[in-house]
Amino acid sequence: MEAEAAYRWAVKADPNFSPAWHNLADLLDESGQLTEAVDCEKRALTADPQYADAMFNLALFLQRLENHAEAATWWTRYLEHDRTSQWAERAKRALKYCEMEMASAASTAVEPAETTGRP
Repeated sequence: MEAEAAYRWAVKADPNFSPAWHNLADLLDESGQLTEAVDCEKRALTADPQYADAMFNLALFLQRLENHAEAATWWTRYLEHDRTSQWAERAKRALKYCEMEMASAASTAVEPAETTGRP
């Protein structure tokens, strides 16, 4: 809790301190506060739109919340910054997973109409 309090103090003192928002998000994620962690990563990216680590974690957190469409957007943005590292390989796999989940959800949404024969 000391680290969380320190990061909260840091972002209160300087709302544009993106590394503090990012680190606070990590702590919140570790304590099961995933929705608040997403908010912190978004604040980090508001302060620094090119912050690749925040993009990666935001995409990961959104994916874990099963928000696959928004996660895919952030995976894509992350990959615009890093296409070759081991983290990029993980991001590529995660993006593919999100795309498959979105396609599956879309086909499931269409099936009832096809089954009943009505549009």
